[in-house]
Amino acid sequence: MRLGLSYSLLVLTVAVTANAQSAPAAFPRLSSQATDAPTGPHPGLPFEVSPTVGFMGGSALLGVRASMGSPVSLELSAEQVIGRAATLYPLTFNLAYDLNLDSRAIPYGIVGGGLFLTVPLNTVGDETVSSVGIEFGGGLKYFITNSIGIRFETKQLFTRVRNKLDERQELLIFQSTSLGVVFAFG
Repeated sequence: MRLGLSYSLLVLTVAVTANAQSAPAAFPRLSSQATDAPTGPHPGLPFEVSPTVGFMGGSALLGVRASMGSPVSLELSAEQVIGRAATLYPLTFNLAYDLNLDSRAIPYGIVGGGLFLTVPLNTVGDETVSSVGIEFGGGLKYFITNSIGIRFETKQLFTRVRNKLDERQELLIFQSTSLGVVFAFG
Protein backbone atom coordinates (compact mmCIF):
# COMPACT_ATOMS: atom_id res chain seq x y z
CA MET A 1 0.00 0.00 0.00
CA ARG A 2 2.74 2.50 0.93
CA LEU A 3 4.73 1.68 -2.21
CA GLY A 4 1.66 2.38 -4.35
CA LEU A 5 1.02 5.69 -2.57
CA SER A 6 4.68 6.76 -2.94
CA TYR A 7 4.61 5.82 -6.64
CA SER A 8 1.37 7.81 -7.14
CA LEU A 9 2.88 10.89 -5.43
CA LEU A 10 6.00 10.61 -7.59
CA VAL A 11 3.93 10.42 -10.81
CA LEU A 12 1.78 13.36 -9.66
CA THR A 13 4.88 15.45 -8.86
CA VAL A 14 6.42 14.73 -12.28
CA ALA A 15 3.14 15.57 -14.04
CA VAL A 16 2.69 18.87 -12.16
CA THR A 17 6.32 19.85 -12.80
CA ALA A 18 6.07 19.06 -16.52
CA ASN A 19 2.78 20.96 -16.76
CA ALA A 20 4.23 24.00 -14.93
CA GLN A 21 7.19 24.14 -17.30
CA SER A 22 4.91 24.09 -20.35
CA ALA A 23 2.42 26.63 -18.92
CA PRO A 24 1.49 29.50 -21.25
CA ALA A 25 2.97 32.98 -20.75
CA ALA A 26 -0.34 34.18 -19.26
CA PHE A 27 0.59 32.31 -16.06
CA PRO A 28 3.90 33.82 -14.87
CA ARG A 29 6.10 31.87 -12.52
CA LEU A 30 6.21 32.81 -8.86
CA SER A 31 9.29 34.82 -7.91
CA SER A 32 10.51 32.06 -5.56
CA GLN A 33 10.65 29.68 -8.53
CA ALA A 34 12.61 32.01 -10.80
CA THR A 35 15.93 30.60 -11.97
CA ASP A 36 17.19 33.72 -13.70
CA ALA A 37 20.78 34.85 -13.11
CA PRO A 38 21.35 37.83 -10.83
CA THR A 39 20.72 41.13 -12.57
CA GLY A 40 22.25 43.58 -10.11
CA PRO A 41 25.45 45.58 -10.49
CA HIS A 42 27.54 42.46 -9.77
CA PRO A 43 26.01 39.86 -12.11
CA GLY A 44 27.63 36.83 -10.48
CA LEU A 45 31.04 37.14 -12.11
CA PRO A 46 32.89 33.90 -11.26
CA PHE A 47 36.45 35.19 -10.56
CA GLU A 48 37.70 37.79 -8.09
CA VAL A 49 41.14 39.08 -7.12
CA SER A 50 41.46 41.31 -4.07
CA PRO A 51 44.57 42.95 -2.59
CA THR A 52 43.95 43.83 1.08
CA VAL A 53 45.46 45.84 3.94
CA GLY A 54 44.47 45.83 7.57
CA PHE A 55 45.58 44.84 11.03
CA MET A 56 45.71 41.83 13.32
CA GLY A 57 45.98 42.92 16.93
CA GLY A 58 48.49 45.79 16.84
CA SER A 59 50.29 44.52 13.73
CA ALA A 60 49.98 45.54 10.09
CA LEU A 61 48.43 43.05 7.65
CA LEU A 62 49.04 42.85 3.88
CA GLY A 63 47.45 40.25 1.67
CA VAL A 64 45.98 39.10 -1.59
CA ARG A 65 43.05 36.81 -2.34
CA ALA A 66 41.88 34.97 -5.40
CA SER A 67 38.47 33.30 -5.58
CA MET A 68 36.32 31.48 -8.08
CA GLY A 69 32.64 30.66 -8.05
CA SER A 70 29.45 32.53 -7.34
CA PRO A 71 27.54 32.69 -4.96
CA VAL A 72 29.57 29.96 -3.22
CA SER A 73 33.25 30.48 -3.95
CA LEU A 74 36.53 28.75 -3.19
CA GLU A 75 39.14 31.28 -2.10
CA LEU A 76 42.92 31.16 -1.71
CA SER A 77 44.33 33.77 0.66
CA ALA A 78 47.97 34.67 1.32
CA GLU A 79 48.68 37.28 3.99
CA GLN A 80 51.62 38.72 5.90
CA VAL A 81 51.24 40.06 9.44
CA ILE A 82 54.29 42.13 10.46
CA GLY A 83 54.75 41.99 14.23
CA ARG A 84 57.45 43.28 16.58
CA ALA A 85 59.04 39.92 17.36
CA ALA A 86 57.83 37.77 14.45
CA THR A 87 56.09 37.80 11.11
CA LEU A 88 53.03 35.59 10.61
CA TYR A 89 52.15 34.18 7.17
CA PRO A 90 48.61 32.72 7.08
CA LEU A 91 48.07 30.71 3.86
CA THR A 92 44.44 29.57 3.81
CA PHE A 93 41.75 27.98 1.65
CA ASN A 94 38.26 29.27 2.39
CA LEU A 95 34.67 28.78 1.35
CA ALA A 96 32.82 32.08 0.99
CA TYR A 97 29.08 32.47 0.53
CA ASP A 98 27.66 35.67 -0.99
CA LEU A 99 24.28 36.31 0.63
CA ASN A 100 22.85 38.63 -2.07
CA LEU A 101 23.93 39.14 -5.69
CA ASP A 102 21.15 41.56 -6.73
CA SER A 103 22.57 44.59 -4.95
CA ARG A 104 25.71 46.72 -4.97
CA ALA A 105 26.32 45.75 -1.33
CA ILE A 106 26.97 42.02 -0.93
CA PRO A 107 27.31 40.63 2.60
CA TYR A 108 29.18 37.32 2.83
CA GLY A 109 30.32 34.69 5.27
CA ILE A 110 33.64 32.88 5.20
CA VAL A 111 35.01 29.68 6.76
CA GLY A 112 38.25 27.84 6.08
CA GLY A 113 41.65 26.87 7.28
CA GLY A 114 45.24 26.43 6.33
CA LEU A 115 48.85 26.78 7.32
CA PHE A 116 50.15 29.51 9.64
CA LEU A 117 53.91 30.13 9.47
CA THR A 118 55.54 32.22 12.20
CA VAL A 119 59.04 33.54 11.42
CA PRO A 120 60.97 35.16 14.33
CA LEU A 121 62.59 38.53 13.54
CA ASN A 122 64.89 39.54 16.40
CA THR A 123 66.31 36.32 17.82
CA VAL A 124 69.16 34.19 16.52
CA GLY A 125 68.65 30.45 16.45
CA ASP A 126 64.86 30.42 16.67
CA GLU A 127 63.12 28.35 14.05
CA THR A 128 60.09 29.02 11.93
CA VAL A 129 57.01 27.58 13.61
CA SER A 130 54.33 26.11 11.40
CA SER A 131 50.87 25.19 12.59
CA VAL A 132 47.52 24.33 11.09
CA GLY A 133 44.55 26.51 11.96
CA ILE A 134 40.97 27.39 11.11
CA GLU A 135 39.23 30.70 10.53
CA PHE A 136 35.73 32.07 10.15
CA GLY A 137 34.22 35.49 9.72
CA GLY A 138 32.26 37.74 7.46
CA GLY A 139 32.34 40.90 5.49
CA LEU A 140 30.77 43.22 3.00
CA LYS A 141 31.67 43.86 -0.64
CA TYR A 142 30.39 47.05 -2.25
CA PHE A 143 30.63 47.24 -6.04
CA ILE A 144 31.18 50.69 -7.54
CA THR A 145 30.95 49.29 -11.09
CA ASN A 146 30.05 45.81 -12.37
CA SER A 147 33.60 44.61 -11.87
CA ILE A 148 35.33 46.91 -9.32
CA GLY A 149 34.44 47.22 -5.67
CA ILE A 150 35.73 47.56 -2.14
CA ARG A 151 35.76 44.89 0.54
CA PHE A 152 35.62 45.09 4.34
CA GLU A 153 36.15 41.89 6.33
CA THR A 154 36.71 40.72 9.88
CA LYS A 155 37.54 37.17 10.92
CA GLN A 156 38.76 35.02 13.80
CA LEU A 157 41.76 32.68 13.42
CA PHE A 158 42.44 29.72 15.71
CA THR A 159 45.64 27.66 15.89
CA ARG A 160 47.49 25.49 18.40
CA VAL A 161 51.22 25.94 19.06
CA ARG A 162 53.50 23.78 21.21
CA ASN A 163 55.05 25.64 24.15
CA LYS A 164 58.69 24.45 24.31
CA LEU A 165 59.06 25.33 28.02
CA ASP A 166 56.55 22.83 29.36
CA GLU A 167 55.73 20.81 26.19
CA ARG A 168 52.02 21.58 26.12
CA GLN A 169 49.76 22.80 23.31
CA GLU A 170 48.48 26.36 23.61
CA LEU A 171 45.42 27.63 21.75
CA LEU A 172 46.08 30.98 20.06
CA ILE A 173 43.19 33.15 18.90
CA PHE A 174 43.69 36.09 16.55
CA GLN A 175 41.25 38.58 15.09
CA SER A 176 41.97 40.36 11.83
CA THR A 177 40.23 43.24 10.10
CA SER A 178 41.00 44.20 6.52
CA LEU A 179 39.95 46.52 3.71
CA GLY A 180 40.61 45.80 0.07
CA VAL A 181 39.79 46.42 -3.56
CA VAL A 182 37.84 43.75 -5.47
CA PHE A 183 38.39 43.10 -9.17
CA ALA A 184 35.69 40.74 -10.56
CA PHE A 185 35.93 39.21 -14.02
CA GLY A 186 34.93 36.20 -16.08
